[in-house]
Amino acid sequence: MTLSRGMTAGHAGGYFSREDYYLGGAEEPGASLWCGKGAEALGLTGPVSPEDFRAVCRGESPGGGTLVVSGHGRDPKTSELIEVRRAGNDATFSAPKSVSIAYVAGVQGVKEAHDAAVLSVLDHIEQHYCHYRHAGRAASGELVAAKFDHATSRSVDPQLHSHVFLVNAVRTPDGSFRANTTDLFFKNQKLLGRLYRQALSRELADRGFQVTVKDRSEMYIELKGVDPALIDHFSTRRKQIDRQVEEWQAEGLFAGVPHARLYEMAALETRDPKRAITKEELARYFRQGFEVCGASMDGVRLDLEQEHGTAVQREVSDASRAVALAVRDLTEREAVVDRAKLLDQAVRISGGEHALAELDAAIDGGTEGVFKVGRDAFGREFYSTKEMMELEARNLERIRALPSFQSSTSPPDLNWFLERVAEEEGRTFTAGQTAELYNELTGKHGMTFSLGDPGTAKTSTLELVERYNEEVLRHFCQEHLSINLAYTGKAARELSLATGRPACTIHSFENANPASKFDLQRQNGEPPMVTVRGEKIFIPTEPGTQVVIRVDEAGFLGARQTARLLDVVEELQKSGAWVKLHLLGDAKQMQGIQAGNLLAPLRELGERGEIDYAHLTEILRQRDPGLLQIARGLNREDRLLAQNAREALGLLEKRRELVELPEPGALRDAVVKHYLEESRKPSQLPEREAAGESRQVLLLTTTNAARRELNLEIRQARVLSGEIAEGNSFPVLAPVRQGVTVEGYQIGDSVLFTGTRRADGQMERWGARLNTEAKVTGIDRERNLVQVTYSFHTKKRGGRDLSRTVTKQFSAAEMAGKTMLYREEERNFAVGDRVVLLKNDAKLDLQNGAMGVIGELDERGRALVDLGDRKVELDLARYRHLDHAYAVTVHKSQGSTVEHSILYAPVHPRREETLPSGAELPSPEQYGKASFNALNVSLTRAQFGTRVFTNSVEGLTRSVETVDEKTTTLAGESYREKLTEKGRPVQETVRQLGDKIGELEQIVRGPKAAHVRSQAEKDFASMSKPLQIPGPARVVTPVPKGPERELELTLPRGFDRGFEK
Repeated sequence: MTLSRGMTAGHAGGYFSREDYYLGGAEEPGASLWCGKGAEALGLTGPVSPEDFRAVCRGESPGGGTLVVSGHGRDPKTSELIEVRRAGNDATFSAPKSVSIAYVAGVQGVKEAHDAAVLSVLDHIEQHYCHYRHAGRAASGELVAAKFDHATSRSVDPQLHSHVFLVNAVRTPDGSFRANTTDLFFKNQKLLGRLYRQALSRELADRGFQVTVKDRSEMYIELKGVDPALIDHFSTRRKQIDRQVEEWQAEGLFAGVPHARLYEMAALETRDPKRAITKEELARYFRQGFEVCGASMDGVRLDLEQEHGTAVQREVSDASRAVALAVRDLTEREAVVDRAKLLDQAVRISGGEHALAELDAAIDGGTEGVFKVGRDAFGREFYSTKEMMELEARNLERIRALPSFQSSTSPPDLNWFLERVAEEEGRTFTAGQTAELYNELTGKHGMTFSLGDPGTAKTSTLELVERYNEEVLRHFCQEHLSINLAYTGKAARELSLATGRPACTIHSFENANPASKFDLQRQNGEPPMVTVRGEKIFIPTEPGTQVVIRVDEAGFLGARQTARLLDVVEELQKSGAWVKLHLLGDAKQMQGIQAGNLLAPLRELGERGEIDYAHLTEILRQRDPGLLQIARGLNREDRLLAQNAREALGLLEKRRELVELPEPGALRDAVVKHYLEESRKPSQLPEREAAGESRQVLLLTTTNAARRELNLEIRQARVLSGEIAEGNSFPVLAPVRQGVTVEGYQIGDSVLFTGTRRADGQMERWGARLNTEAKVTGIDRERNLVQVTYSFHTKKRGGRDLSRTVTKQFSAAEMAGKTMLYREEERNFAVGDRVVLLKNDAKLDLQNGAMGVIGELDERGRALVDLGDRKVELDLARYRHLDHAYAVTVHKSQGSTVEHSILYAPVHPRREETLPSGAELPSPEQYGKASFNALNVSLTRAQFGTRVFTNSVEGLTRSVETVDEKTTTLAGESYREKLTEKGRPVQETVRQLGDKIGELEQIVRGPKAAHVRSQAEKDFASMSKPLQIPGPARVVTPVPKGPERELELTLPRGFDRGFEK
């Protein structure tokens, strides 16, 4: 479906002009129809008359009187106040070419199927898109629409389609009429087109026709029995006609001929502008087209009528099955889903097997566990599941119910240690760092939450905790034992480097430590034990010991992972251990992957004093004062984040670091040139400069398509300059987003069976043994099935090795979330190439997102890669999960620290924006989503400099005003009802933190401080081995973070914004 911009009353009246019709006017029987309950209330039913149509377009009722009052605006030329009326919008529903050919051939039933499909979509529109503004919100009303049918395109090809004019008048519950809103129409017009094709497929099948699905992802269908040559002939004619019209226009011919008439002339290959096309000429033209393809209109009609009713009947599952699969897929990533997205996903899974009304009913109460959350001010409807709502609420209650924590240390002892470190090493600690340290070591709650802005040293601060444990607590036979977890392998490694303790991903921790494991340990009388990176860690239960489970980058934690993590905490507590949970995260970076979001609720609990909470706001990363000002401004919380983003772009423009080039080729050339110039400069860090190393540069993109293209261009430039050789070609495996349809798969793709995770955290096989690798060997688009083949080896009782090859078929909708998909591609690698690893490998100690430079490489693919903190040997014939890393996506860059960052951010141009004459046309895949979060991540990666490249500063400014947020069922009022007090405003955070630090300072610096310090020093002196405070040789510095670290954290969408029920 396509939707026009607003049309005036005069323009809308053109539906009845000769120019707009090829087979007759709207007055002909069956060519027009009034639609909608609003039209019915006005007495408008049946065929559309010119008088009634023009009246409603003028905002008048058919019997006289005003329906909708006109708006007013300024004349762009005179600036005078004038009346402005939008009569309505034209929605066009076009049948597939095969259906149109069948219709002009005289096949009975296809026009009726088309009409029924259009009317079913209009019923859906009336229920979910027919809105007017009331009290600042979108309210539902009744539709007024006029449907006009056509059988040909402007190219005079067979093209059955309907123009539905959505009148700018909505009937309200009190019987009055108001202007409609069109935002959701434009946003979801592609979805509405898929809904039409879904409905048409079902209507045709109900009438006995056979339909084939050409592309499930877009629901492109064709009617079986129509020769593809006919489809191709009547489709390619458009291109020929376009070329003819362009030639005439270039020659300056027929300048006064209307646009539609010009296409008629081109179709008939005549230059007589006065001759009108007749029905007889049209019929003759169609017959000639059939004859060219070796067919006839009568022959096509007879063939289809013979096959009519002989369609192969397949067992069709209930519509609720398609909705359940769609919900399962979407709620893996979001706790609350837009109804439009849910229906869209269900349509792809259904593939035309269900009527639109059946899918609507399945969503609205027909699928167990699916319920409507509410709708927002724009009229968007939101749904979730009973499981997700209960899970998020239960997680929050379990966190609040965690038992108080008996710390093995005291604030005076910790303060003495920090003062000693500050004095001997010349270090100072920010208020946020101090609060983070006090909370983990001396906090009284079972949950600690450290919320930190980018570059505030959340992770590196934890080294002080480990030093305090080693240098102080252990001398008193006490222990503060940490278990370190992170979402990504790279983040886990950085956490391990910061703390000196083993760390692993949450995924691998769950695999090795299911909650059921600890109950079994208790039954066997064994001490509690966890496994981290293969290392067994016994959990102490004796007095004087405490255990903290840290989760870095906690914004990635989904609701299901949070529940399983809380299971582990509670099981260890049952075993007698003193355990607390410490989550660290940043709410203003990229979105997480999994459904649910704890950050906002945790923050509110922290501000209320129900958990230990620290907010790190003092940014330490940037060394350039101007860049530091930009980073601090971006993360201000005393105003809207959109205002922060606008100010940041303004400051960049003043620094001449915001580059605008409308032409795509020129924009890419400028980015490549700047990257090469910066990367060839000497490092600005003294230690790197002394070692002769070049500047660390990070080029960020908002799409994978742009990343691939820039990687190719930068590498080619380096080859041409002689910096690196062309190298040899090696096959690599690139990860592929699967989706729920077979369109995500290709023959030869690699499928990894990852299974599903049970409630206790253990992985369960699905389809094949866990980690089985298979090849895609077949695709069935009709049934949405993927055929895979794999081999496995086994031994019989006699010890004989057996090899078996298995071929199976799986539903693409079922495979999503239970398998991973990889596609083989070719990459050239040479010594000096910058590469990124794309898959964790525990045996090789490789982390997804790690970046490095190839130091050695032979023809067989044996490489030595320098990852910065270590060098690793790779066999590219076995480890094929890598790619070039001159450019990376914003998601991949999160958590990185470099000297200079570059953001490549082309945005979708507005319709009125045009490219210069002769400019390269941009690829749609180049345009990404440059949100506030992407801008914040990109600009805060750099220590010394940054630059942003875009095709439109105005468009980029609009784009970065959007804040990516995670959804949560704990929205607004529904969440506050669970609390006993009224929440405090966010603006009090800094004051509360200051008060807390002040209280701690009173403890350690008040009247009793001298006595406490004196007693502590006597205790230290009485130890058999006096405490040795290390000298400056062990300086605590922030952990170097490479640009490979992957992190996705965001504010929760919907939190604190209650939905209208």
